[in-house]
Amino acid sequence: DTRKQGDKTLGNQLLERLARAPDARTPMSANGAQQFGRPNERHDDNRSMNPGSAGHNVGSEPSEPATKRQQIVNYTRKRTLSLIWANKLVDHYLNCGCMFVAVVAIAELCEDLPRYEETLEQMHQVVGHLVRNGMPLLERLLEFEPRITAFNLQNLTFQHLSSPGGPDRLVHCAVHKLRVLHHLWSAFDFQLLPRSIAVCTGSVRSLALSNIDGELLMTAGDDNLVRIWDLRTGKCMALYAGHKSIVSWCGFTPDDMYVVSASFDSTIKIWDSRSGRCRCTLNGHTDSILDADISANGKLIASASMDGTVRLWGLHNATCYRIFCGHQPDSWVKCVVFLLDGSGILS
Repeated sequence: DTRKQGDKTLGNQLLERLARAPDARTPMSANGAQQFGRPNERHDDNRSMNPGSAGHNVGSEPSEPATKRQQIVNYTRKRTLSLIWANKLVDHYLNCGCMFVAVVAIAELCEDLPRYEETLEQMHQVVGHLVRNGMPLLERLLEFEPRITAFNLQNLTFQHLSSPGGPDRLVHCAVHKLRVLHHLWSAFDFQLLPRSIAVCTGSVRSLALSNIDGELLMTAGDDNLVRIWDLRTGKCMALYAGHKSIVSWCGFTPDDMYVVSASFDSTIKIWDSRSGRCRCTLNGHTDSILDADISANGKLIASASMDGTVRLWGLHNATCYRIFCGHQPDSWVKCVVFLLDGSGILS
């Protein structure tokens, strides 16, 4: 397939890609020596041009162009075979999916409920097998640009790939087939590849959905920031910066007017959700805050800390009403939550 659809163009593209690779300019042999000449070695142009010169061993080492050509041939062969096998793997799951859909449709027409339920169970097993085994194997086969390939496989996109007729055309084919498979199984409520959004440069510590618009997601994490995302578009709608350490918890007030965040810097910040301005900072804990919660009426905040205490705060007047010290000394309070009727706190 590679030879029939333009070896020359593909070879030039692969040569450019190979030239950009760190190991393509100075390939190393097994003992660490450079194959294309040693840095301190001086070459005599007359000796290299005259095979009969004294001390010249004809054919002892391949020339640089010949070595590069062989390297390109080996790279192309390995890459093409891996892409072919990757597509065969996807074809296997796609054929299984098509057969399952046909059996389910026939069972539904014939009102064969046992067969229908049995086929759905088998579909569930195949989807699980693809997620657990097929996708890691597919990423292993497509290891040439691991970050690009993994991102496109997980999100079913074509970002950073060449044109459909270029060296990445077989990756395009694999992603197209996975798209078909995803839509095919989504009709039966099997989410093959749920959409993902990169929301934090470090670990994500807390998530909260808007109480008014369920498509708005707030995240907090190890990058000391709080963000609000639109799940429909995957875009960041707002960013709140001010904490000096990891943000361990975040949440909306019931009316979404304010955003509350707690951090390892021992503070709680209350933000205006529309302007992004920090309305006030609650100080009092002597160690990192691990969790917090907002009461159902939106008037109180409870916080749990590594200092072993739980504090009750007024959201609007920024006042600490009470400190609960019922836990054992030198113990961390990791979780806190208001009762639904607001009559108490669990920690």
